[in-house]
Amino acid sequence: MESAISSLTIKKLIEEIKPKIEDKYLSKIQQLENNLYRIRFSPGSTDLLIEPGKRLNITKYRLKAPKEATQASMVLRKHLENTKLKEIKQKGFDRVVEMTFTNGKKLIAELFSEGNLILTDQDKKIIYAHRRGTWKHRKIIKNEEYKYPPSETQNPQELTLKRFKELLESSEDKKIVVNLAVDLGLGGKLAEHICKQAEIDKDEKELTDEEKKKIHKQIEQTLEKEIKPVKQENQINPFPLKAKIDQEYESLNQAIDENYTKKEEETTKSKELQKLEKRLEHQKQSIKQFKEKIEQNKEKGDLIYKNYDKVAKAVELFKKGKKEKLEELGIKVKNGKIKLNLED
Repeated sequence: MESAISSLTIKKLIEEIKPKIEDKYLSKIQQLENNLYRIRFSPGSTDLLIEPGKRLNITKYRLKAPKEATQASMVLRKHLENTKLKEIKQKGFDRVVEMTFTNGKKLIAELFSEGNLILTDQDKKIIYAHRRGTWKHRKIIKNEEYKYPPSETQNPQELTLKRFKELLESSEDKKIVVNLAVDLGLGGKLAEHICKQAEIDKDEKELTDEEKKKIHKQIEQTLEKEIKPVKQENQINPFPLKAKIDQEYESLNQAIDENYTKKEEETTKSKELQKLEKRLEHQKQSIKQFKEKIEQNKEKGDLIYKNYDKVAKAVELFKKGKKEKLEELGIKVKNGKIKLNLED
């Protein structure tokens, strides 16, 4: 899967992840690939994968780590290894996850756009950033104070009915589905689902007070809905948004793990298999050439055996330096070697 997980999926994921890693020690952290990190928590050896810009999840797969630790891995280990995780939480309803450790340091995973993984000290000064740069509203550079990306959406978890009505009134002639998808950060598919559940036309621009109440109530119910993870139209959802279900899962972590990590493991195995197949083909060629040389040498040996007397006499004359005699017998001598024409 290529698409990043949604804000709602992150909210539900954190609910699953919290009891598995909070109050546990970070025993190891590795940069497996350029854009993939693995954090192991103990006791229990629970592995958390973070792929900036896409996802985070607990994995059951033991992905292969590089033989030598990257510079990023060493920096992160220096500051976080053997430190207890105090809290993991989502920032509001944004695609940002913050982990706070007992030493006061924070590891922040940004799961939007190109993504980032940032380590800060107790004063929010940046120690490490997976992706460094300067943007309009912030700088992600070492020793700079970390600032969250500006949020352009209203947190639906804190949305009162009064505030919801104000939001709709201030919108510029937007369809209700656009208000939900963009202004509340719910995304298109979830916004359509809410409209359908509330029995309101998603393209409606002017809602009655009663319709606004129905939409607001449906937002609240959706955010607190029981998790029943499914895959629909190549997208992982915390619960069904449409009738057609491609696959069901026991947990969101399992859903993310099966659709991201498993494919990565299969890709890695495929690459390793290609290397082995190439090595095997090379070995087959070497064996073929070796057999051909054996056959050629065997033929030469058979010829020498059949013409033993002629060969023995030529060797004897050659050792005695009788070049003229060899030439009389039709045996050529060149560069210190004798050349015989043997009969099969």
